[in-house]
Amino acid sequence: MQELNLKEIQQAELENLISLDRICKSEGFTYYLAYGTLIGAIRNKGFIPWDDDTDVWMPRSDYDRFIEYCQSHAKELGPLKLCTRVNTPKYPYGIARLSDTRYKYVTINSYEEQFELGVFTDIYPLDNMGNDDNIDCIKKLRNYNDKQNIAYTKYCSRSSTNKLKGLLKSIRYMLLHLIHGIDYSNYAKKINNNILGAIEKYTSSDDKYMGLIAWNTTAFRRYRKSDFSKSILVDFENKKLPAPVGYDRILRQTYGDYMKLPPESERHPQHGYKIFRK
Repeated sequence: MQELNLKEIQQAELENLISLDRICKSEGFTYYLAYGTLIGAIRNKGFIPWDDDTDVWMPRSDYDRFIEYCQSHAKELGPLKLCTRVNTPKYPYGIARLSDTRYKYVTINSYEEQFELGVFTDIYPLDNMGNDDNIDCIKKLRNYNDKQNIAYTKYCSRSSTNKLKGLLKSIRYMLLHLIHGIDYSNYAKKINNNILGAIEKYTSSDDKYMGLIAWNTTAFRRYRKSDFSKSILVDFENKKLPAPVGYDRILRQTYGDYMKLPPESERHPQHGYKIFRK
């Protein structure tokens, strides 16, 4: 196998993103460029020069329909595959990834088991996140979901560079598989149902805010729904792709002065993996 350099990864990522855009246009799914991909579109009209992945947001209803579409059209979508923790053993993440299976993802994270994935686009579901008067309730919901996700991550992984920690994690791994069974899909469905049930119980379609509460991104953050009320087209590598209308407020809330370049020491890929051409 041949390892891809950064420019080759970005080219493969762009093809992935264009495929996702084509599906969403054809089927009427709403999505928006997100996180570093959105910064790149606004600041660079394309990739941040050192970025090595692509990110999008989808409102929950579109996210669920997108998953259903990819499952029911799996053969036609090849070599693309939508990977989730339900259909990809040892995949710990509570978000979907649209993966190009012509490539191989190799993790270099000491805490992560190897799982089947290629070049991918992260797809983050946007859920309701309450109002001004119930932030404490939403934070408790976030903490509950974090515990569910951590439980599944522990179920998936026994890797460690430390021998003692590796032994302890292996014992925990075996115990968890004895308790929850060896079928990753069944336990993943249980975790997903717990999270979605809690979100449905404690949030409402009338909520003022929305954001990523089903999966942990380290900081508690919620955005105004009005900032996602419609999309606008922005330039990304000579393509026109959708961004949320309130992208400036969203990015400033997330990153501060996002137009300011980070220190040179931070201008490198931030993710723990390598990509190979099969």
